[in-house]
Amino acid sequence: MASNIRLNYEKVMREVARLEGEINIFEGQIKKTYGVAERLSHEWESPASKICRKKIEQIAEEMTETRKKMQQTTELIDLVARRIQNAEEETKRMADQL
Repeated sequence: MASNIRLNYEKVMREVARLEGEINIFEGQIKKTYGVAERLSHEWESPASKICRKKIEQIAEEMTETRKKMQQTTELIDLVARRIQNAEEETKRMADQL
């Protein structure tokens, strides 16, 4: 007995768009974090400020890596969903020809 599992392509693509929006928001937060580090160097001069700035920049770099991974995951979801949709359409087309 074959089961019929179908992908709700429209729902997946809505989620991809939502995730892309979240990635854009996250990108804005990364820019703000870098801005904090930059302002810190102008407003607080001491050895402690340099340590703090380095830590803030490290966090921003980690955030940047996370954003890249989010983007890659979103692109992969999009690619797989499109391939599944194309395969379903091709299977339906072939079935209709029988």
